[in-house]
Amino acid sequence: MQGGTAQFALGGQYRDRNTKENANSLHYPGLQNRILGYDSNGVPNEFHRVSNNLECAMCAFNYNDSRTTSAAFLELSLPFIDNVETQIALRYEDYGGNIGSEISPKIAMSWRPFEELLVRGSFSQSFRAPNIAIVQNGLQSSSLSFQDPISNQAVRAGLLEPTIANGEREVTYTLGGPAPQVGNEYADTYNLGFLWTPSGALDGLSIGADVWRFEVTDRVLPEPPINALKPEIAAFTAASKDESNYVLNDSLSLDSPVVGVSCSPSSIEAEFGRDSAERLNCVVKPSSYIVNGIQRNVGSEVGSLVTTTLTAINAGEITADGVDLRAGYSWSNDYGMFSANLTFTHVRQYVITGVPGLTNGLLNSGISDAAGTTGDGNLVRSMPDNKGTLVMNWRKGNQGLTVINRHIGSYVDLGYSNALTQANDFVRPLLDSNISSYNTWDVQYSYNKAWDNSRLGTTTFTIGLLDAFNKTLPYRELSSLNYDATVFEGRGQRLYARALWAF
Repeated sequence: MQGGTAQFALGGQYRDRNTKENANSLHYPGLQNRILGYDSNGVPNEFHRVSNNLECAMCAFNYNDSRTTSAAFLELSLPFIDNVETQIALRYEDYGGNIGSEISPKIAMSWRPFEELLVRGSFSQSFRAPNIAIVQNGLQSSSLSFQDPISNQAVRAGLLEPTIANGEREVTYTLGGPAPQVGNEYADTYNLGFLWTPSGALDGLSIGADVWRFEVTDRVLPEPPINALKPEIAAFTAASKDESNYVLNDSLSLDSPVVGVSCSPSSIEAEFGRDSAERLNCVVKPSSYIVNGIQRNVGSEVGSLVTTTLTAINAGEITADGVDLRAGYSWSNDYGMFSANLTFTHVRQYVITGVPGLTNGLLNSGISDAAGTTGDGNLVRSMPDNKGTLVMNWRKGNQGLTVINRHIGSYVDLGYSNALTQANDFVRPLLDSNISSYNTWDVQYSYNKAWDNSRLGTTTFTIGLLDAFNKTLPYRELSSLNYDATVFEGRGQRLYARALWAF
């Protein structure tokens, strides 16, 4: 072609994946209500298979899951004109079953207007199939904190609507259920950048930048608790409209002389008033809105959650964009060869929308942009919006020295406001709305030894120090470790040594 020789590549792929675990029959399949169906002879033939249960998150279970995948791909490199390179690629992948097949295209182009400057851009579409364990067995058990619309005493008394705004903060233990209905995630990816490598007086310098954007749809997410509570909320709303479903709250306790004493909310309101303590004590009977997958305290005067069964769902869109910057310079003199390279990433936005129950933002903070925040720990983890790394190298003869600085910018703690309202006087002064920025230094020295006997080859000896100054981690009261373990390395200063023998 005008710009050079056209090239193409063809390929195929077949993958067979199996994951299994053999458990003692006492564990199989893990839940007391595990039987879902029977055959004509009354013998159980359908089970609820999960990867966790009420006993623990790491118990043994019995499963044997397989997935086969076939793929074919084509890639073309077409230099249509001088100084322009193009890449066109297609990938077909077939997972079979409920996931099915997909085609993923990509187109990329680079242009070199002159020798020292390269401009490039690309667009691609991709998909990600749900994890086989999520589809077949379910999510890992965990615990979750969220606004429970029903546990508020006024809501239980039928005086307020069961909404997130009227809810109270609750912690629930979460169980995972299979999600055979869950499908693929999809993403459109855009990238535009340049690389400048000047010559002459600036020889050795390189400067580059890439602006990127991801648009992700149909995310595979843990089901939000508020979404799992919808059947219970519907049952509660229906029950609250029938006065025969009301009982005195102080008679729910198993210590009560008489358990489950009926009451008439309209009669109590007429006698004592709507805002009276007597009316607040007349609540919807908990047994009138029991649904599968939701368990609340029994024999208790509070309607707190115990367990919630959550599956995975396809929900929500993520729009994320930012910029990657790079700069480097290398030079040499009588003292050796030197280089310094700086990389920096800024995440401008990471906006999550369309997730059931996320109308009030992450952790009900009103914020849906996770960039520069701690996220919510469920849909998105902590995401500092500024990160950078500086690498400096020196080399002379057999010796080399590398010094690395790693920078993490400060970011907002979304759990601060809620924690501040609930904390006691001891904890409150320890809370902070921001997690501080952080810098660490790593140092590494290497020596390359060429042995006199050529048959012995060479050995490279390396010694290094990670987190050389044992930097104190930014304190976070809301973490069990008192620091954000999803972002920071908690092991502190570490010394290492190694030898690589090549012959």
